[in-house]
Amino acid sequence: MVGAWEISNAARDKTCPATFSLEQAGSGFKLELDAGCGTTFPSLKDVGSWAIGPRDSVRLFDAKATIVLEFTEVEAHMY
Repeated sequence: MVGAWEISNAARDKTCPATFSLEQAGSGFKLELDAGCGTTFPSLKDVGSWAIGPRDSVRLFDAKATIVLEFTEVEAHMY
C-alpha cells in the first residue's frame, strides 16, 4: 500500500495523485494528496491519514479521526 497511487472516479476523468507513507499521523499513517484533490473530490479536502481496516479495507481519515472514505475489494463472480 505504501507509495504513489491515484484515486479516480469510475470514468477516470477525475483523478487525484496520492502518496501513502508509514509515517505516523492522526489515526494511522500520513497521506499526502495533490493540492487540487480537495477541489476535484471535495470529500478528500480534510483527509490526512490512512489505515488498514477490517478485511484489508483502506480507510482515509480526517483530522478528527473520522472515516471519510473506505475502499474495499470487490470480487467478480462468474455465473
